[in-house]
Amino acid sequence: MLGRPMRYVMVPVPSEHVREVISLVLLKSSSEGKNAVRDLTRIRKLVSDSNGVTRAVLRLVADATVEDTPLSVAAVAEQLHEDETTIRGVLRDLDMRALDPDQALVRVHDESVVDAHGRRTRTSYLTMPPRRAELVHDALRALDVPSQ
Repeated sequence: MLGRPMRYVMVPVPSEHVREVISLVLLKSSSEGKNAVRDLTRIRKLVSDSNGVTRAVLRLVADATVEDTPLSVAAVAEQLHEDETTIRGVLRDLDMRALDPDQALVRVHDESVVDAHGRRTRTSYLTMPPRRAELVHDALRALDVPSQ
């Protein structure tokens, strides 16, 4: 035993921070570790600098992404008792403060449907990359923002 190098280090961590530390260790040890830790830091800042409506939008989109269920702008507006214009404004603000100028945190996908009467309707759906959804959940937990 004395001749072998140790492959781990034991560090005391307060129980309320165990999940956070584990997620950081896992992120750091992955091949994308540096980018993931950078993203986590940026997402935490983005969430902490956001107002309640923006945090609620992020939570709803992250939840829908993890659950793999479609979420429309109209559904978000209805759940938050806001109008669609307000939600689209939140999305524009998030896009301006994006982690990566080439990739928005919340993506908007438009889907057009023609009904039986020939009327065309457009629905906007919101998604985010699954890994970023997990980071949003971590950032919201770090702020102790309760689930809706």
